[in-house]
This record gives sequence, C-alpha cells and structure tokens, in this order.
Amino acid sequence: VIKMPSSPLLGLLNTFSIFGLRPPVQLSLPLMPSAPDRLGEQHLRPPSHSLSLQMAARRFAACSTSGDVDLRCFVAASYEFAQLLEAFGPWTESSLKDARRNLLRIEEGTRRHGVKSMQALLRREASEGSSKSGDLAEAMMWARIQLKFWVEVFDQHVTEPSSLPDELMRGFDKSLAAYFFGGVRVAFSFAAKRAPDWDRLPCARSLAASKTALSGELRRFVSAVRPLLRRMHSIQSSLNLEDPRTPLSAYS
Repeated sequence: VIKMPSSPLLGLLNTFSIFGLRPPVQLSLPLMPSAPDRLGEQHLRPPSHSLSLQMAARRFAACSTSGDVDLRCFVAASYEFAQLLEAFGPWTESSLKDARRNLLRIEEGTRRHGVKSMQALLRREASEGSSKSGDLAEAMMWARIQLKFWVEVFDQHVTEPSSLPDELMRGFDKSLAAYFFGGVRVAFSFAAKRAPDWDRLPCARSLAASKTALSGELRRFVSAVRPLLRRMHSIQSSLNLEDPRTPLSAYS
C-alpha cells in the first residue's frame, strides 16, 4: 500500500504549483532534477501532426486489452494528450511537467524490464523486491488520477456546463480532492479562477467548430477513457497498490 508521509510538510515540499499539485504521499525516491530537461528534449517539441480530442480518445481506448493495460500505449497516448493540453495555454504548464515526470518513471520501468503489461510489470517489480516498485506503482497511480481529473472536467462541461474555471473546480472535487487537506482546495480554487473560459482558449477554434461540437467531442472522450481508468484502478487495487484514500465510488 502506498504510504502517507510522517509529516504534512513532506506533501507540501512535493508541490510544484497549484496546477502541479502532488498529494501528501511518501515518495520512495526523490524526483530526478534532470527529468524535465530530458522530457523537454524528447516530448515538448511541436507535434508533427494535428492533435484532436477524437484522436486522443482513440489512443487511450486502444491501451486497454484483454483485462490488462498496455503501458507503452498508455505512455504514448498520455504524451500526445499533454501536447493537446499545452494548447489550452500556459496555465497548464506546471501540471503537465508533473504528469511527464510520472510518465517518464513508467517509461523507464517498461524499458528496464522489457514488459509493457501493467499487471506483469507491477508483479515483477514486487516479486523482485525492487526499491523502485513503490515508486513505479505511485507513478502509475498519479498518471491515472491526473488523467481522471481532465475526464471529470470534460464530463462537467457535458453534464452541467458552466465556465471552465468552475468546471476545473468541480473536476478537482471529483478526482484530486480526496488526497489533499482542505486548505489546498481553497488554493486550487483561486488558481482555477485564472483560467480562461472555453471560447477564450488559444486553441478554441481548432478544438471544435462550435459549442455543440465541443460538447460532443468531450462526451466521446469521457466515454472512451473512463473504461481505461477503471481497469487501471482495478489492477492496482487487486495488487494492494492503491492509495487507501481513493473513494470506493470513484471508479464504479
């Protein structure tokens, strides 16, 4: 089971920014200072093809196979989704840096063992008693939760549309809030207010042709990605590698 730190201060020290929040859990290894630079070289270049919510949904849906998750597929899909989110504006930058750190840790695990199966990789790390097994499980968990945050934000726009700042707040409540103390929610609410509304995003015109089209794209993304999130949660829970604060209803 992923452990909480002995002091809430540790959780705060692992906070990159309001939109790059990390919950107060014990990291088995410190994050590598060089990780963002390596990621910058490999994954921050402008995409060579047009990215869309529809394509991102297809990429994620393809990662779930025969009761398992193809981690190489998941990492690739997540990198592409991060590129898409970058077009939302600079306010996403900090959270994406944190997301890419998690993806790098997963990528290194698959490469170290030559395994792409989520179940097989977690079991192999645990059976070998690797000091990095908890670190890898944590990276998988937060990569999933960070993706769930955006799924919940998109779902809020589909089911109860309002402004993007308000939807960000409700998405936080449905994904990340369970892992933080109340003061962080207040800080997040102030940060969310600085985000522009959907029609003022830098990528607004390329994201969808109309408000109706945007709702349709977001709805299809949510429908395609939720099953993947459920499977990832199920795998980690079955191996006793899930944070005990995760609500039972979060993936039902």
